[in-house]
Amino acid sequence: MANNVKETLIEINTLSRQLLSRINDIQNKTEELTEEKNDSDKNDKVPDSLESLMTLRQKKIKQLFENSKLDQINAEQALLDELKYLDKELVSQSQICKNTLAQQVIKLKKSHKVTNSYQKY
Repeated sequence: MANNVKETLIEINTLSRQLLSRINDIQNKTEELTEEKNDSDKNDKVPDSLESLMTLRQKKIKQLFENSKLDQINAEQALLDELKYLDKELVSQSQICKNTLAQQVIKLKKSHKVTNSYQKY
């Protein structure tokens, strides 16, 4: 059973790293759009959506804590520390991405207001 806990924690950490990678990709593409670059890969689809990765990760974490004893989980302290670090990174990167998107929405709204002002004349 302890091996199962270790494998599950490794899977969760792998999913966390994949999520971080996807968030960084989105952040980079968002910044590129802000700078109005015309790259041909903007329309490339990401194979695993953020939502599916988050759902799978959440499911694995829930299963880990429901199906494992606390002492089995605590025995894998190094993997737990990595999970804690990755969680902090996910929260941080998600917040940065959210702020960037919010700034873009504000700029878009302002540009629409300017366009509407010019159309009045």
